[in-house]
Amino acid sequence: MGGNLRLSLGGSSLILSGALLSHWTRGMKSNTPYVAVVSTLTISMVLAISALATATIQTYIPSVRKAQPDTHQLLVLNQLQEATNGSTDSVIRITPSAPASPASGNPRPAGFVGTPVTNIPSPLLRNPRLAKYEPESGCYLGAFIDLDPNQGKTFLCQNGHTRKLPDEFEKKTGKEHAMYFFYLGYGRPLPMDWVLRLHELDKYVHVALEPNDGLDKVKDDQYLRDLADEMHKSGARIFLRFASEMNGNWVAWNGNPRQYIEKWRLVTRVMRERAPNVAMVWCPYTFPRGNIDSYYPGDEWVDWVGVNMYSVTYFNQNKRTPAKDIVASSMLDAVYQRYSARKPIFICEYGVTSYSALEDKEIPDFAIEKLSELFRSIRTKYPRVKAINYFSANALLLTHRRNNDYTLTGNQRVLQTYRDLIQDDFWIGSPTWPTILK
Repeated sequence: MGGNLRLSLGGSSLILSGALLSHWTRGMKSNTPYVAVVSTLTISMVLAISALATATIQTYIPSVRKAQPDTHQLLVLNQLQEATNGSTDSVIRITPSAPASPASGNPRPAGFVGTPVTNIPSPLLRNPRLAKYEPESGCYLGAFIDLDPNQGKTFLCQNGHTRKLPDEFEKKTGKEHAMYFFYLGYGRPLPMDWVLRLHELDKYVHVALEPNDGLDKVKDDQYLRDLADEMHKSGARIFLRFASEMNGNWVAWNGNPRQYIEKWRLVTRVMRERAPNVAMVWCPYTFPRGNIDSYYPGDEWVDWVGVNMYSVTYFNQNKRTPAKDIVASSMLDAVYQRYSARKPIFICEYGVTSYSALEDKEIPDFAIEKLSELFRSIRTKYPRVKAINYFSANALLLTHRRNNDYTLTGNQRVLQTYRDLIQDDFWIGSPTWPTILK
C-alpha cells in the first residue's frame, strides 16, 4: 500500500502515511477491516487533536481500564497504543478476532476481558463507554406504524407484507423519527427491500425477530447464517430484538430460561461474527417481574436492554383487573433499576389506549395523561433511557386481539399532545451514528 492520504475535518488536516498503514496491516487476515485515526508521533499527540476526533484518546484509555468487562473497544485501544509508539501519522486497519464461544472455539486475544466487537462503528474512534448506536445524550424516537389505518402511503415488501412509509406519520407528528420496527417470524427471510428502503431514508432498522415455532427451531444452521449475512449485506444500522417478552407465558419461547439463554447466545454469536452492523436488544415485558433475571444472557451478550409496556384501562380487557391508576413511568422501574447502570435502556414498545373495546368509548384524557407523564419522566428521572418506540396501531382491527386503539393519529388531541412533547432537541429524530463500515 503506497502513497500518503490527507484527512481533512473541520478545516484541519493530517497527512496519513501509507508506509505505516502497510506495516500495520501486514499479517492481518480478517475480511472486515475497520478504520481508526491515531497520532503522528505518540499517543500524547492524539490528545491534542480534539478537532479531528469525536473525543480524545486521553478520554478513552483511562475509561476503558475502569469500564465494565463488556466494554468492547479495549482490544482496539491496546492495539492503538502499541502501534503508535514512536510511529508517524497513520490510518490503521484493525482486524479484531471473532467472539469466543464454546460453539465457535475461537480463542480470545491475550489479555482481553469480555467479548471483542467485530467492528469499530465509525472512521473515528467512538466513546468506548457507549453501546453500539447509543447516543451521547438524549433519546431516539421510533415507531411501529404498519397497523395505523390513518397512514395512507404504503410499501409492499418482498415478504408480502404491506408496510407504511414514514413521511406521512412524521408530517403529522411534526418531527422525524430515527427508527421504525417490524416483526419477523423466525424462519422467514429478511425483507431486504424494506430494510434497504428504511436505510435509504436514513433510519435505524429495528427488527423484532420472533421464534413463534419455539426455541428448538433456533439452530446454528443455514437460515441463521443467511439471515446474518443478509443483515450485513444491507449496510443498514440494525437493532435486533430477538425473542422479546420471554418472561410472559403468552409467547412460545417462555418457560425454559436455560434454553432461552443458550439460543440467545447462539444468535448473538452468529450476528457478531457475520453482521457487525447489528446491535442485540434483550427485551422482557414489564410484567411479570419475578422471573425476568432468570432469562438474562449476561452483560457480554447484550448491547441494549429493552422493555415493552402499555398503558391500558384494564388488563386483558377484564374489569376484574383494572389498570387505570398505574403510573406509566413506574412500568420502567424494575428493568431500569436492575440494568441501567450497565446498559442503555430501550423502550421497544410503548402504547397508550385512546379507545377501549371493553368500555366501548374514546378515552383521550387517559391517553394524554399517560403520554405526558411518561415522556416528561424520561427526561427528568430516567437518563439512561436512550430510545423509545411508540406502537401506533389500532388493535381494534385485529380479529385475534380486538382490545385497544393505540394510534397517535386517531384522535387530534392525543396527536397534538405527542407533537408538543417531542419537539425539544432531547428527542432525537435521526441516527447519530454513521453507517457501519463493511
